[in-house]
Amino acid sequence: MFPNVQFIMSSHSPLFALAMEERFGAQGMRLFDLDTGAYTSAVAFTEFAAAFDAIAATERFENDVLARAQAAGKPLVLLEGETDPQYIARAAEALGKVAVLERVDLQWIGQKHAGNATNTGKTALNHAFNTLRSNPNLSNRPVLLLYDCDTGKPAEDIGNLHVRAIPKNESAAIAQDGIENLLPDNVFSEDFYDVHETYKAYGGSAIVRELNKVRLCESVCAPETSTDVFEKFSVVFEIIETVFAPENVKIAG
Repeated sequence: MFPNVQFIMSSHSPLFALAMEERFGAQGMRLFDLDTGAYTSAVAFTEFAAAFDAIAATERFENDVLARAQAAGKPLVLLEGETDPQYIARAAEALGKVAVLERVDLQWIGQKHAGNATNTGKTALNHAFNTLRSNPNLSNRPVLLLYDCDTGKPAEDIGNLHVRAIPKNESAAIAQDGIENLLPDNVFSEDFYDVHETYKAYGGSAIVRELNKVRLCESVCAPETSTDVFEKFSVVFEIIETVFAPENVKIAG
């Protein structure tokens, strides 16, 4: 259709590059890697390795989620954040709800890799939801995906798979999202903020003040913390008790 016309296209997709190479052959197309400044093949394309690693990580995540759901035992509660189980466990002690947690398996959805949290947050819970919904016969126990208040996730029940979001604590003026939204404003002292300078283009810079969530959690969850701090966490136990009420739970034989 277009004789003697050369098309130059830019793409990060290794699948696009592989398909082009298969369709037109080595003589019909050439792949130039802008990062290395050299011609390359589709398989050697740097983005191909990155995509392969991403696919492998996705498969590992799905296998991990299914393994947790298949494990024999109590109903499973999957949470967004690294500190969520610690807060809820301490709140159970403060509110006299330890018996509620003894009936469930409370786990954070993410993992620690080289000191950093990976596969976590609402995106990971969404992925877990899709994995479990697509494999309903592979779950041996009821599973609750408990989202933070900022997700606006609607309640959903598909067999033994349940989705709930923690209602927002409207009295909180500082923490508007995350599990921290359930904490009173007076716990957010300057001790829990890290301040550092970031550098921008053309010599600019900015001072960034960030909450250190792990340090805050360690302090709030200390035994000497007043039980009043955990007052708003009562809604978490109401959700767990309602979802896993005997009449709502079906354990796979």
